[in-house]
Amino acid sequence: MPQRLRMSCANRNSNGLNCKKPLMARRIRRAMFQKLRTSRYVKASGRYDAAVLEFSGKVRRIARVHQYGLKDRPNPNSHVVQYELRPLLGFNEDSKQLVENVILAMLMKNSFY
Repeated sequence: MPQRLRMSCANRNSNGLNCKKPLMARRIRRAMFQKLRTSRYVKASGRYDAAVLEFSGKVRRIARVHQYGLKDRPNPNSHVVQYELRPLLGFNEDSKQLVENVILAMLMKNSFY
């Protein structure tokens, strides 16, 4: 076996003759919608009386379809698919109770009565 071929075949079988194919870069499995958390897809704005956090561009439509379980086409040439309800944003009952308790505690702490 020529020297340069032997050097490039670092991963050899037990007989030393056949080279293994190089490992392909594997896709890292991530939680669904993890990319949506990045600042690239989220737009924040605010005024004196409100704060708004929203998705931008095509991501807005995708997020809305999954948030409410609507029908959509995965690509332009496919059939319409009914998506499951997958809440991306919002409060559950525990979160609502926690926010309510924090607000009440702050009001009681800062009350002037």
